[in-house]
Amino acid sequence: VGAGRKLDCFSWVGGRQRWLAHADSYYDAPFAVADGRVFTKTSGGEIAAYDAQRPQPLWRVRTSEQPSPYPALDAGGGLVVDTDQATRRLAAFRATSGELVWSARLPGATNAPVGSPTILGDVVVVGDGDTGVHCFALRDGALRWQQSLPKVTGRATSDGERLYLGDGNNTLHCL
Repeated sequence: VGAGRKLDCFSWVGGRQRWLAHADSYYDAPFAVADGRVFTKTSGGEIAAYDAQRPQPLWRVRTSEQPSPYPALDAGGGLVVDTDQATRRLAAFRATSGELVWSARLPGATNAPVGSPTILGDVVVVGDGDTGVHCFALRDGALRWQQSLPKVTGRATSDGERLYLGDGNNTLHCL
């Protein structure tokens, strides 16, 4: 659980606190969980991986400072995917080490809102908040397709056949 500059790890059974870690800046975005690890992002631009055994991160990666509110990250398929609102960069890091695997720049003005990435099987879907929605291959970041839809910054979801996403005009889109 992240609150302010603190990250608490609680036991699933009984709710006992296992450990507490402190960050240099605030946790304002939802965390991602995959393969027994929690992946966090702070407003200061630090991405870190934790496990339930210790309060020290397994690895850390520095990105740029993020305006609040900032986009969340997602994890799956052995990668952690992040959108950096300040630089409009979509980046995939190896979940085991934090090593950069690939990155792509999203269109639009610097510091304009960007969406939180969503891993759906072997692709990553993200709205750029300005021009549309983009789908990238999870493995190598190759652009698979893009669709013109302005103001999409929310997370996408899928039922396995269709992609659902909302925009800033209170409209639900089904692709």
